[in-house]
Amino acid sequence: MSSRHKPLSDTDVYSLLFMGACIGIGGFVGLIAAGDPAFLEAVAGYLVTSAPLSAPLIGSLLGTVFGLAVIGIGALGIKVFKWLRFRLGFGPRPADQAEPTKTPQDPSVPSPLTDNLTAVRETGPRLDTALVQARRLDICTSYVSMAGLERLVSWLDSMNPKCRVRLLLGMAPQKWRYGPVNPRASAYFLAQHLDYNPAVDSLLQRLDRHREAGRLEFRLRLTQPAALHAKLYVWTDATGRQASLIGSSNLTKGGLGGQGELNVHVQRADGIRYLVEWFDGRWQEPESFAAPALLEDTRQVVRNKRRPTPAPAQ
Repeated sequence: MSSRHKPLSDTDVYSLLFMGACIGIGGFVGLIAAGDPAFLEAVAGYLVTSAPLSAPLIGSLLGTVFGLAVIGIGALGIKVFKWLRFRLGFGPRPADQAEPTKTPQDPSVPSPLTDNLTAVRETGPRLDTALVQARRLDICTSYVSMAGLERLVSWLDSMNPKCRVRLLLGMAPQKWRYGPVNPRASAYFLAQHLDYNPAVDSLLQRLDRHREAGRLEFRLRLTQPAALHAKLYVWTDATGRQASLIGSSNLTKGGLGGQGELNVHVQRADGIRYLVEWFDGRWQEPESFAAPALLEDTRQVVRNKRRPTPAPAQ
């Protein structure tokens, strides 16, 4: 059991003062009413003979008792008045009766974390729900997989028909030995991430249809050695509210639900503003280039199952 005691409220303090004053006055009155006449005469005689000394002391004691009584009665009266105003609907709830502030430990406050370690906190399902009829989605990821792109297609299918989705992909080239990274070889990099799986052909076709409809835009950032490794999802939902997930989840099967990733769900307007500015800054940088033919080129690479011949750097 904790040894810490709950501090006294203002009402408790005023109540104790009032009780003390009542006890003092009651004791004094009781002494006068029930005291022995001879004893009272002796006390009165002593007070008269010692008036220069006793009068200030008695006056101070009586004044203190009376003052405490007035303070206690006044404070309780104010408390009662505020309580009656609240009960009758004419004022706010009294401070000492206010509902407790909800803290992150309160079970009624949803956690801002997604960690993929429990079903109710997985990143993928949370995004599935948030993006139904959503108007906008910006994704920054360093890796994609076939399962991740399938999830992206499902989001596009469920979002508002006039939505806009921007995908900034910081693909880290694997085993690239041809000198500076060449954007013309980007289809090879994406095919690497998709493991040259022939089943991805129809998936890339569906994504390309969304791109042709103006709903999806790709940009690649292939800088080395400082490859883009951030993971960010920012969206505007069906009601126009903005929210974001930022953390360690790539647009992959493991990132959205299989691995123990950790992300924070940001909903405050000031936090969202900084994240949107960061994404827009990376999107507009020269290192991030548009790739309108990326999906079709990747289909050709996967279909041929061969590495493209890298063109000379421009």
